[in-house]
Amino acid sequence: LLDTESGTTHDLLFSPYQYAAEKKMTTSRFVLMPVMKAESSTESGNGSEVTTDVEDSGNTDIHVNINGGQISVSGLTAGMPVMLYDATGRLIAKHDVQQSREVSINVSAAGVYLLRYGNDTRRVVIGK
Repeated sequence: LLDTESGTTHDLLFSPYQYAAEKKMTTSRFVLMPVMKAESSTESGNGSEVTTDVEDSGNTDIHVNINGGQISVSGLTAGMPVMLYDATGRLIAKHDVQQSREVSINVSAAGVYLLRYGNDTRRVVIGK
């Protein structure tokens, strides 16, 4: 989120943004800023086509793979928290990375999710 009045940016995945409202506020004070580039693929399995979309965070050490309703993340640092949010911002899953440096998260429904690990966030789309 970009606050054009104060010139600050804030990551809404970490916490809500707070500000003091004034009488002469304009409707263009806030701008949502997407910060990721998308890559997508289509896989076939079990007679159904599943479209996945994983945005690249630019971190080449961490790999995200989708197989059906399972999201696998590898190349993580031990102790790093990994969180999955749905499109409404509700926390779906939270894991702390163990020594294996991998995390698997099962997703029961198709949809748009935000995968957060360390300081990176990727948008993951699972559809049918």
